[in-house]
Amino acid sequence: MSEATEDIRARIRGRIARAPRWLRAAVGLVVVYAAFYFLIDARSFRYPYRLTPMDNPNVAEAAAILDGRLELELRRQDTALVEGKAYNVYPPMFTLISLAVLPWSPEGVPIAVPVLLALALPGLAYALFRRRTQKIWVAVAFALCYLFGTSMLPVLNRAVGRGDVYHVNHLLSQLGLLIFLLDYFGHRRIWLGGLGLLIAVWSRQLTAAYLIPLVFAAVAGRTSAAWWRRAGLAACFAVVIAALPMTFNVLKFGHPLETGYRYVYAGWGAEHRDPAEDGLFAVSYVPRNLYYMNLGFPSAELVGGFVRPKPNLWGTGIWWTTPLLLYLWADLRRLWAERGSRMLLLAAAAVVAGLLLYHGTGYRQPGYNRFSLDYLVVMLAIIAPYGDGLRRRVFTPVLAAWSVWYFRWAI
Repeated sequence: MSEATEDIRARIRGRIARAPRWLRAAVGLVVVYAAFYFLIDARSFRYPYRLTPMDNPNVAEAAAILDGRLELELRRQDTALVEGKAYNVYPPMFTLISLAVLPWSPEGVPIAVPVLLALALPGLAYALFRRRTQKIWVAVAFALCYLFGTSMLPVLNRAVGRGDVYHVNHLLSQLGLLIFLLDYFGHRRIWLGGLGLLIAVWSRQLTAAYLIPLVFAAVAGRTSAAWWRRAGLAACFAVVIAALPMTFNVLKFGHPLETGYRYVYAGWGAEHRDPAEDGLFAVSYVPRNLYYMNLGFPSAELVGGFVRPKPNLWGTGIWWTTPLLLYLWADLRRLWAERGSRMLLLAAAAVVAGLLLYHGTGYRQPGYNRFSLDYLVVMLAIIAPYGDGLRRRVFTPVLAAWSVWYFRWAI
């Protein structure tokens, strides 16, 4: 390398180092949003498409409530059939959003609503990883990996393209988890983290396990007076988070713990496996779920004389599609020694255990595993501070780039 070239590089590095901290942080945010613009499948966005009651059961439930009832006017797949009446079984967050929107848009919820929710994700993700790493390039690498190098990308494409209940609920739960984690790794105001968990749990029930670290954040290192006040605030959020879904359960199914999921397959024929017989949660599902959660390799198919991989529909392993997560195992000892990380790991383990026991894997997800989003962002947030190091300065961007390539172009 010539002396002139080295001198130019040194000047550039010097100017970057002298730039105000806020300006450098803003550049990182612009990079993340630019990647969001170019990598998300904008062709899937159908404006002015609206989510009607037949498109999304949460919208159907909101329409029913506005008519003074809870049973749905028409039954569609993935709704419960009880005594001849159809009910929504999904958590209430998008129902509440739909209740606010439908009076102004009676034809349905505009697809622009999920789009606006999706637009908040890059900013929140970058803010979280910036807080965790304190280095812009590491924060950008982890934010890009999370948004476009995990199942988040196909979920986003489907949420803003079709408004499917599964993908919209995952989108909402991710917004909630990001808000919770920003507070957990920040000032620990508790009301902000509790609000994030409320959004998450009212979208994906298993995320209720993160109430464990919320309580820890409320009481860790506090004086007696502050301990009781903050613990009481966390307890209030736990009660509110549980109260609304349980109230819906009682009104629809007669019991606070009856979600109606076991009635989803009623009336669909013998080809649909009935969890009412096998159980919604059972140990017998663990081997299958372990495989699809951790490995889930594609099969091979012959197309035009060439062999190419064919993703399965039951789930794809997280470790080889998002290999940055392997830092978790490399750093497990020191992560476990950190009390804050240990509480998150315990909560994430509870979520994983629930998913392993569940009767489904998130079927019809070619090349990805949407259920992994319930714990994956937590894992990335835990390991993010260790993404920079003598060797990882090379590995981190390379591994993130592999994941982005896989989820954007390989499936």
